[in-house]
Amino acid sequence: MDNHQGWEWIDGFAAVAKTILQPTLAPVRSDAHGFLFHGFDPAAVERHYDTAGDAALAWARNGTEQKKYGLVYVGNNWQRWSQMRSLLQKIEPIKQSIGPICLVGWAWDYRPDWAAELGVQGIDTDSVMLQQIGVEIKGNISFDQAIPFISQARFCPVIHRPLFNQLGLVTNRTFETFCSDTVPLLMIPDQMAKSIYGPGASLLTVGEDVAGHIQDVLRRPEEYWDAILKTRAYLADRHSFQKRFEELSAILEK
Repeated sequence: MDNHQGWEWIDGFAAVAKTILQPTLAPVRSDAHGFLFHGFDPAAVERHYDTAGDAALAWARNGTEQKKYGLVYVGNNWQRWSQMRSLLQKIEPIKQSIGPICLVGWAWDYRPDWAAELGVQGIDTDSVMLQQIGVEIKGNISFDQAIPFISQARFCPVIHRPLFNQLGLVTNRTFETFCSDTVPLLMIPDQMAKSIYGPGASLLTVGEDVAGHIQDVLRRPEEYWDAILKTRAYLADRHSFQKRFEELSAILEK
């Protein structure tokens, strides 16, 4: 879009730094180091639970304390529409049992004129489909509102852009979603999920049957919350910001 070729970016990075870090556990390039940058902050968890049973009861509550949304996703519509469209299509038959759906971020309900004029892919959308399903669209929110807003929903998908999946790149939302009072739907490659979240998160990884997965969560919330609490503990141990500083220090010492 800005008339720079890939090799120009690579030469530019090499010109200003001897050490190149990428947020992945397995960099493709041999001259890059893996450093995830992002991490899990236990202090940022929206609501702490002593047991999975307590979490499941709070999550499934009815009446005036019921969560506002069934499913929420916070993030801009850039290279995410193909996955979001597939998700929405798969859960439409059970949307009544899920609850209201909300997408928060830039360009979910429209395709920018400049993208259409330049033929830029990756900012596609289908406003008619979104209206038919009844998806609520909100604009951008500040970063410090993400965790509280996601916590208003029973479910939140963890989606990485296709290129990120291919390169194994993580984002802040990779960890941030587990700080929210919600059930994460891990829609990233299995191997990436295992390497980042540990064995306890296998139950949270969504396969092709998204509707079936969600219905199973609704039937057995305590088992899924047990997996969430175990994953939070794993993230606090392996992916705290203290760990990140230690890893960065080790890289710089080399």
